[in-house]
Amino acid sequence: MFWGGIRLEGRTDLVFIQNNLTGNSYANEIVLPVMVPYLQSMSQNPLFQQDNAPPHRARIVLNVLEENDIDLLTWPSCFSDLNPVEHVWDTVKRNLLRQNVFHHE
Repeated sequence: MFWGGIRLEGRTDLVFIQNNLTGNSYANEIVLPVMVPYLQSMSQNPLFQQDNAPPHRARIVLNVLEENDIDLLTWPSCFSDLNPVEHVWDTVKRNLLRQNVFHHE
């Protein structure tokens, strides 16, 4: 599994996730070292969007976002088809499978 952030003008580096993603691992291995600095480097006040995966909703993650003044876009559950990120990840996954970067399980 991997994680990455995208926006109109750019993207974060991909973070490869070796183990199950938990709230703690998401906060300490992705949000704090990758996502927060990326968002803070933007000139305007960014609005962060993520889906409703359990690690994303963990109290530790919400606290990290709040402590770093990151505004979070509230995203209702069951609306993944409206989330542009889901379509991007689908395209990335298909391209990686086509290039044999990883094997689909």
